[in-house]
Amino acid sequence: MKTYVTVVLLSSCLLSFFHSASAQKFESYRLLADTIWNSTNLGYERPLQIHVPLEYQKENNQRKYPVILIFDQQNKRAYQYLLSTIDYLTSVDQMPASIIVGVQSNELNRYYETQLIQADPLAKGVQNEQFIIKELLPWLQNSLQGSTFTMLMGHSRYGFFTTHLWQKYPSKIQACIASSPFFFQENVNLVDSMAVVFKKANAFPTKSYYSFGIGNDYPDDYKKMIEKIAALQSSNILINGELFKEADHHATPGLLANHSLYKIFEYWNTQQIQYFKKAIPNKDSLKRYINEIEKHYGSPISFSLGTMNGKGWDYYGKEQYQQAIDAWTLALEHYPSFTEFYLFIAGALKKSGKPYIEWINRFKKELPNSQFYTADEKAQLLEELKQEGY
Repeated sequence: MKTYVTVVLLSSCLLSFFHSASAQKFESYRLLADTIWNSTNLGYERPLQIHVPLEYQKENNQRKYPVILIFDQQNKRAYQYLLSTIDYLTSVDQMPASIIVGVQSNELNRYYETQLIQADPLAKGVQNEQFIIKELLPWLQNSLQGSTFTMLMGHSRYGFFTTHLWQKYPSKIQACIASSPFFFQENVNLVDSMAVVFKKANAFPTKSYYSFGIGNDYPDDYKKMIEKIAALQSSNILINGELFKEADHHATPGLLANHSLYKIFEYWNTQQIQYFKKAIPNKDSLKRYINEIEKHYGSPISFSLGTMNGKGWDYYGKEQYQQAIDAWTLALEHYPSFTEFYLFIAGALKKSGKPYIEWINRFKKELPNSQFYTADEKAQLLEELKQEGY
């Protein structure tokens, strides 16, 4: 019964959140920019599409977000599916809100971008590495609040290339999801190089995730990689390999993505569940959980809006109003653009017989600056307050 009450309260308090999201293409994300990056290393332009969480607001929040790079944005079917999968898992609190960047290639450049010089003297793999490692990631981290946790998602040739990058830059790339990768090129053997990665694993600053899925295209590559990693051991490297025996080359991104994303963020979700169920809502308690997440992923990752909001409503439903206030105050620090927290706190203070008008006034002051709500939603919230006499 308690669980049911918690779910009902959580659903109720997030009604406006989902209403706001329903006006968007996705529930939890909005398009920040379709833009062009003129790469100095590659010597040509790379189209980028950047999605950010609904609560993203650079002006009043120093919070950092995990970065997910999805290559082959020009493949609209696979790209849209991956975006939708991330959006779905974020919306149901199974993965953290992230900055998602779609990186586009054209067919001619794509071959050279994903080729290494050992296999082709005209390869631009090194230049592409430098574009990603020295241009794109620093910009996302310094200008768009990207954290140091980076995940790469690539298919086919970019499955090969993202695997190569994950192996080469363990301190900069903490996770990779490679669909239908091949592991062999002339003078390149990523299976053998995996042993080198494992030897260095104890020096890795964080856990490192690699997930790969192969269909009916490269079954021999799958077998050789599985045999190699079975002979290697490291608690710092977490590898998941899946063989989809009858799956077409273009089916593997969809088959692999959801399970891989879940596994990568399973530890994060375990921590937020423990916070929701067991933690006293104060800064020290929350900090302990976030510190454990930082040790694991190399970067602090905030709990979901639903979890932090729901913890407040859980206490409110139990008439433990001070704890509800404490939980919402903490949530407001992580989600300052979700200004309804001011109203929730005011409501709990009113129930406690304590002064609360200050929080109503703070809500009115902060609401115009929030990018979380549409203009219509802001007007509706103010009209509701007016009808209640505020």
